[in-house]
Amino acid sequence: SNAAENGVTIDLVGTWSDLNPDDRYDVVVANILAPVLLDVAPWVIQHLSPNGIVILSGIRDTQIERIRSAYKSLTEISLASDDGWVMMVLGRRED
Repeated sequence: SNAAENGVTIDLVGTWSDLNPDDRYDVVVANILAPVLLDVAPWVIQHLSPNGIVILSGIRDTQIERIRSAYKSLTEISLASDDGWVMMVLGRRED
């Protein structure tokens, strides 16, 4: 109800196969392991709206450079680490 009160539409999707290939998303949240984040990077980047953000977690600190490389067309907004696990927030780069 908070989303509706603020004029926000939330589409919750359970799996990648449920996504419409023609849609663009303002926010993508993916809490899955790094190999999957690497596999879906091209799709996430392609379907992120012009002012969209991506929140990625499930990344070990030893994997962060591979994730950065896969999502390099996006701007890193923030990075948080806890006990060897990393959460990264990225946004569409404004050129």
